[in-house]
Amino acid sequence: MRQTIMATVLCILSCFDLNAQSFEFRGLTMVAPPRKIDIEPIHRMRQTNANWVALVPYAFQRMTESNIKYNLNGQWWGENVEGIKSSIELAHRGGMHVMVKPQIYVRGAWTGDIDYKTDAEWQTWEKDYSAYILAYAKVAQEGGAELFCMGTELKTPIKKRPEYFQQLIKEVRKIYKGKITYAANWDDYQMTKFWQDLDYIGVNAYHPLTESPTPSKHELSKEWKSYMAKMARFSRKMDRKILFTEFGYLSVDGCAWKPWEMQDNLKVHNLNEDAQAVAFDALFECFARQSWWAGGFIWKWFPNKMGHEGNLAKDFSPQDKKAEAIVEQWYCRQ
Repeated sequence: MRQTIMATVLCILSCFDLNAQSFEFRGLTMVAPPRKIDIEPIHRMRQTNANWVALVPYAFQRMTESNIKYNLNGQWWGENVEGIKSSIELAHRGGMHVMVKPQIYVRGAWTGDIDYKTDAEWQTWEKDYSAYILAYAKVAQEGGAELFCMGTELKTPIKKRPEYFQQLIKEVRKIYKGKITYAANWDDYQMTKFWQDLDYIGVNAYHPLTESPTPSKHELSKEWKSYMAKMARFSRKMDRKILFTEFGYLSVDGCAWKPWEMQDNLKVHNLNEDAQAVAFDALFECFARQSWWAGGFIWKWFPNKMGHEGNLAKDFSPQDKKAEAIVEQWYCRQ
C-alpha cells in the first residue's frame, strides 16, 4: 500500500515536470492467456498508466524445416485468431491502443538464425510466412488495431532475402491501413534496408550494459550513451522515430547484461528487484526526453500471473514488483 501511494504521489509530481518529453508509446506486451479472459487484466494494465498493449500471435517452426504453423487447434487462446480479435476488442474497451505483433517461435533456437541452403526451401518458407503475416494483418485491420509489426528478429532472412520483405510490406499495406513497423534485434537494426518503407524503426532493446549485480542509475546511464548516439544518428538518417518494440529486464542480479543467456535458467540467478527497478529508471531517464524516441513496449505482462516456468518473481514482468512503481511514474508523463 505504501509503495502504491508513493508511486501515485511521484506520478502526480512528474506531470508538472515541464522538461519532460512526451513519448507516444507507453506500452506493455501482454502474454497471451491460455484461456479466454474478461476485461479485468486490461484494467490492471491501465493502472500502470500504459496506453498501448502489444498482442503476440505466435507461429511455430523447427529450425530444420521451412514450414510455418499458426492458429492451431490446442494453441493458447490468446495466440489464435479468435483470441487476438477478442483481445483487440477488450483493449479498446479498456481505453488502450493495440499493436498486433506476430512472431515465430523456434524451440531451442533464435529466429535470427533461420536459414536455408536452397531457393526452393526459401520459397516454401516465404509462402508460409506471407500467409501468416497477411492473416494477422487482416485481423489487425478488421479489429482497428493502430499498429502492426510485420516480423521480429529475422536477421538472416532479411539479410539474404531483402526483396521478399520489401514486397511483403507492399502486400501488408494493401490489407492494413494503419502504421507498420518491424522489430529488429538491438545489434542489427542498422542492417535492415527497408525502414523508409515503414512508419517506425522498431528495436528490441536488450542492449548489454553492465555485468554489475546491482548497478547504479549513473553507471547504467553512462553505458547507454554510445548506444543512444548511434540511434539518434540513425533516426535522423532514416527520418523515422525509434520505437522499442520490446524492452525490459529480469528481476535478478546482473539483469542489465545479457538476458537471453539468463531467462531459460532463472533458478540459478538471485532475485533482485532493485536491479530491475533501477534499470527501468535509467532507461526512461535516458530516453524519455529524446525527441527521436517514440517510447516502447515493456516485455512483458502476465494477465494470469503465471510467469516463465511459473516463476513470475524473477521474470521480465515488472508487475507487483518495485519496478512497477517506476513504470507507473514514467508512464504518467504525457
